[in-house]
Amino acid sequence: MSEACIKLSFFFNKLPDVSYEHFYKHYGHVHADLTVGTKAFGQFNIQRYTQHHATPEMREKLRSIGMSVLDWDACSTLWVKSWEDAERFFGSPEYSKLADDCKHFMDTSNGIPCMAG
Repeated sequence: MSEACIKLSFFFNKLPDVSYEHFYKHYGHVHADLTVGTKAFGQFNIQRYTQHHATPEMREKLRSIGMSVLDWDACSTLWVKSWEDAERFFGSPEYSKLADDCKHFMDTSNGIPCMAG
C-alpha cells in the first residue's frame, strides 16, 4: 500500500461480568469477522483492520520491565484512505450492527476513546 492512510485506533475494556477468555474469543473471532465481512468495509475503502489484545499477562510483563501500561484490554485500528470514507463507514447500517455486537463483550459505558494519526 503506497498511499498514506488515516489510522483510527479505538481503545476499550471488557464488560466487568465477562471473562477475559470470552472477551478475547468474541473480539478476535465474532467481532473481527463481523467487521471485515460487512459490505461497508469494502465499499468505503477500509484498507486494514487490526486488533491488539492486551491480556493481563502482557500488561504484567510490561510492568515487570519498568514500562508504564495503558489500562485497556484491547485496541482496534482501522486504516482508511480519507475522512470521507471513515464518515461513510461509521454512518452505514452495517456499522450500527457492529455497535450492537459490542454490547455483548465491550464496556462502552464511558464511550470508546479514539486516536487518529
